Amino acid sequence: LVEQIVADPDQPIGSYSLVTKSARRFVPDLGDDIPEPHYEPVTRLINDWAVRDPGRAAVRQADRDRSYRELQASSEAVAKRLLAQGVRRGDVIAVCGEPNFGLFSAMIGTMLSGGVMLPLAPALPAERKRIMLEEAGAKYLAYVGSTHADEGSSFQNLNIIHIDPDGEQSMDSSPADSNELPDIS
Repeated sequence: LVEQIVADPDQPIGSYSLVTKSARRFVPDLGDDIPEPHYEPVTRLINDWAVRDPGRAAVRQADRDRSYRELQASSEAVAKRLLAQGVRRGDVIAVCGEPNFGLFSAMIGTMLSGGVMLPLAPALPAERKRIMLEEAGAKYLAYVGSTHADEGSSFQNLNIIHIDPDGEQSMDSSPADSNELPDIS
């Protein structure tokens, strides 16, 4: 930096680079535009696998597994249930539950519905959950399991959708087959 200033002291301070010549090959200059990489949405990748190799194990837990076909079907069922509950593109959906197949379905279903996922670890203190939910503006909670611990005011004012821990279907009884999934690309 000092060498640049001595060599050309009349330049504005913002024109000098903090990146040395030897580091330039590893670290881009802050003044350079960096192209944004394109990544396929995870929901599309899972769907592609469900079409390409539907019986292949997508998720394993102990001695059990779920195929890509099963994961895709259960995730779509969750997404349709969320849409039936009124979820709109961009709505924040908290996802909470112990690690199991249903948690995967809830996370992917949230993305398929067009919602924004807010993961909540069950072990977090209730006050931390309340702050996260409030700051994120969450309207919905996809809770994996039939019951959740009494969170007092943490889950107050949330529309709670219970998700089957085995990831087979949503545990709520309202029909969801008529909801088309939004294009989330």
